[in-house]
Order: sequence, then structure tokens, then C-alpha cells
Amino acid sequence: MTGGTHYEIFFKKHAKASWALHEAKNDRDTAIRAAHKLVRSVDGSSVRVTKEKFDEQHRVFKSVPVWESGAETMGDVKEKTGESKLPCLTPDDLSLPHARDTIFRVLQ
Repeated sequence: MTGGTHYEIFFKKHAKASWALHEAKNDRDTAIRAAHKLVRSVDGSSVRVTKEKFDEQHRVFKSVPVWESGAETMGDVKEKTGESKLPCLTPDDLSLPHARDTIFRVLQ
């Protein structure tokens, strides 16, 4: 990939599938055209194109979304509005079933 910059195409086949890297291209327009073609080929699919630029100073790639389309987009994270409750208020609460399940999962 030239100049430390390339464009990655991520694809999601259906709502329950996870996002997967499908292809990487050198040119932005080529990547977006390939993404258009890909999302039209599978009903209910989603696609996203990101610009990946290599940061020499920190030795990592910086990712910037360029284009996305389809049934489900990666989009912005929505703010949570629900209130959280403390699961354990007293030492006796640690012996309750939900607390034991949580402790079991953490210690595994």
C-alpha cells in the first residue's frame, strides 16, 4: 500500500454476523465502487469503507470512516439512558446467586 495510506472495506452479511475485513484498496474511489457492488450483491448486508493512515511517530494506523451503507451501519454509539444499580450493598449480598455467578465468571 503506497504512502502508508490505504482504504479498507468491511463487510457484514446479515444483522447477526460480525464485521469482517473484506478487502483493502490503494484508491478511495476504487474502494467505494467495490463497496457499492458488494452491498448490492447480498440482500440485508452492510458495508463500510475506512481510510487507514500509518502514523510513523506512534507506529499505529489511524482509522477514519469514509463511507458506509446497508441495513446496519457501525454508526455513532448511542448514549445509555438507564440507571445502574449497585449489585452488592452489604457483605451478605455476595452470597446471592447473581453475585456468585459474577464472581465465578470473573475468576475463570
